Amino acid sequence: MSDASMTIAIKAVAEAIKDVAKVREVPAEADREFADYTCACYSLQKCWIATIATLIATIISIVAAIPLAGFQEIYQDNLMSARDERMRKTSEYLRNTRILKLQAWEDRYRL
Repeated sequence: MSDASMTIAIKAVAEAIKDVAKVREVPAEADREFADYTCACYSLQKCWIATIATLIATIISIVAAIPLAGFQEIYQDNLMSARDERMRKTSEYLRNTRILKLQAWEDRYRL
């Protein structure tokens, strides 16, 4: 073999090695793309699971709040009636105090 044919053979082998390397990269790239797709699907699946869990938690909170709202309304009614009673008694006390003061002054100015 001559040097020229040897160089051509070496170049051919080098090109073949490059081609083999490129062929090896194709499955790796496809595998990376498949892994990215799988990861994206898994993430979306987790998002759906989180969305459904949040929806269920919201529904449970609303259902649990209905009886509590009834208790709160009863408590609020009792609180307002106690406040009304306190205001009525305070008003009566102030009115009677004014009458007592007027009666005390009346004794002072009696002729």
